[in-house]
Amino acid sequence: MSSGKSKLKTDVFRYEPFSAALHVTEAGALVPSEAVLTVRTICEDASVRLAAGPPVRQQLNGADLLAMFWRPVQAAFAALPNAHTYVLMFDKKQFVPRQKAATQGSRREALAASSQTSAAWSWNGADDIIGLAQLLPPWSRLRLNGAAYGRALDDLVALMATEWSPPAGTRIIVDWQHSRIKSGPLVIEACAATGRTIVPYHDAALANDIGEADMAAQWYARLARREWPQPRRPRTIEARSRNAAIQAAYYDGAPQNLAIQRVRPTCEPGAAVLCSTDTDYLPLSILHAFRTPSPHTLWLNIGRCHTTAPRAFCTRNAAGAVAGNEVYNIEKLCTIVTDSVHPTLPPADAVASFVAFCVVCGNDYVARPYGITHKTMWAAYRAGNALRVDESSAAGMLLRAQDYVTFIHLCYWTRLSAQQRRGMTWPPSWRMLARRVADVFDRQDFCMPGPAQLRESYSATTWALAYANAGPQGHEIVRRM
Repeated sequence: MSSGKSKLKTDVFRYEPFSAALHVTEAGALVPSEAVLTVRTICEDASVRLAAGPPVRQQLNGADLLAMFWRPVQAAFAALPNAHTYVLMFDKKQFVPRQKAATQGSRREALAASSQTSAAWSWNGADDIIGLAQLLPPWSRLRLNGAAYGRALDDLVALMATEWSPPAGTRIIVDWQHSRIKSGPLVIEACAATGRTIVPYHDAALANDIGEADMAAQWYARLARREWPQPRRPRTIEARSRNAAIQAAYYDGAPQNLAIQRVRPTCEPGAAVLCSTDTDYLPLSILHAFRTPSPHTLWLNIGRCHTTAPRAFCTRNAAGAVAGNEVYNIEKLCTIVTDSVHPTLPPADAVASFVAFCVVCGNDYVARPYGITHKTMWAAYRAGNALRVDESSAAGMLLRAQDYVTFIHLCYWTRLSAQQRRGMTWPPSWRMLARRVADVFDRQDFCMPGPAQLRESYSATTWALAYANAGPQGHEIVRRM
């Protein structure tokens, strides 16, 4: 089994009928030009940026790392004049489902192999790792040490609190979990009247136990497009201003004057844009945007692509190709799924079926069948009956076992050409089809899964589908699934 989940984007979503919801913006633009004035909230999956780290060939310090995170924030507020909130979402490893251990293990193995050429590094468990003038450690070595990586994120967020000053009337929310103490998301906001930065605080109203940033993004998208909760501050603003460095960075007056002339940003609901290169955002955003309708559009900026025309994509930057951002209108994707992909099904069933298809295609929890491309799986899905999902089950979304087996069966049938299927009629027995696949391809890594493998993959799929449904509700809900 394999995943290669990014191919879901390149092999399925970039083509009809989904390409009708796709916009290729100018380089650097977060949303199409017609949506610039409507966007109020930007949510970035900052875990991706943190994992990538700084350029490996440069000797950089904490100030450089801080600037790496600040530049997108600054550019977003400059490009979207009516935006009032920028959310930086980091994975909270304390709440990441244990089912991700296999994926994390394989990533650590790859990271360990790549770190062999980097300088040795160790940490005593107490000293700060990220400081403004402090040189950064070898990033791959840092990531291999879970405790050190968590401490580095704590240090980075502390620098954000003391160094960042957002534009007047705006705020930055840093959604992370401190590695040593319980804390809510950090809020850094600027007075709408004076432009002065208000002492950063942890907002208990935004506290959550959502482990992965892609799930937290769905939670924040609902708040941004419906209604933000009223902030719940510490008892007094002075209680968070005893640090002299914070006072000096944000205020000219004495501590007793910190709460004077404070006009909080007006955080009315509006359009939101999610920013991540993670393909999982596509089905997750479709599912949860459909279930939480709003008059305000949800956009997904899934990163840069190279294109010579709005609908013609290439896998490399060929001569004449223009680099732009690949942006999807999630509401339009919902409509395409209900009206074009499954027009005969009730809308809720159509969306659930399509999300099930995306899960079966592979992600961090589900492996895709060997030798079957996303294009083949899409062709099989369109040719066969819809994958039926029981939403009345205890898990919330349960894919029917027979539908799953039949779909995997149909994927291998579709993989064979008409000539290779000669002498067989649909549906052939599993044994007959497996033998024909083995005879045609004669490859050890391309064989149909047996009964034991099917049971294992079906179990993983049913859990992943339930997680897609319940993930934004938090760790406690997920843990009981």
